[in-house]
Amino acid sequence: MNVGRHRAWGWALLVSLLLHAWSKGETYRWEMLWGCHVATALMAAGFLAGSARAIAVGFLFHVALGFPMWIIECITKWWISPTSILVHTLPLAAGGFDVRRRGLSRHSALLAWSLYVALFPVSAWLAPPELNVNLAHAPWGFFRSYISQLWVFQAGASALTLALLLAWERALGRWLGSADRGPVATSAPD
Repeated sequence: MNVGRHRAWGWALLVSLLLHAWSKGETYRWEMLWGCHVATALMAAGFLAGSARAIAVGFLFHVALGFPMWIIECITKWWISPTSILVHTLPLAAGGFDVRRRGLSRHSALLAWSLYVALFPVSAWLAPPELNVNLAHAPWGFFRSYISQLWVFQAGASALTLALLLAWERALGRWLGSADRGPVATSAPD
């Protein structure tokens, strides 16, 4: 492992998050609680501390959830900011770099799912309802017309999220050839 390169990735991720937070301003700072931003912070900490597991969990979160949902948001809102591009593509590059070399850590999907589920109560408690960060206050988009109870929506979203994370973990494991990746791919000691 090249410690200097890992630290550089970690600092690049942190700086991108800080720039994005600054661009949000006071009103929207709570949007930094979105799962993709928390996953990026986890990856940055992983790169700085040398934790393959933290990097793999954050990367998997981005691949399966963060990046696809960001693309959907860009299409539906017809708006994108330079810092948003940075904080949604840099984690894919950084995580892809590391995961390609060291493989996915065991249970990355379950840990990424735990992060997703844990952000519901945190976002409901800290973020203003009008921002609906992590869909903690209301169902997403047109689902509001069909699902009136938030807990039903969140349970369904959690189940779908787990399925997506497990599918992506399996697909990435096959693509990476995890069996050839050594101890990190199978047990991920940190």
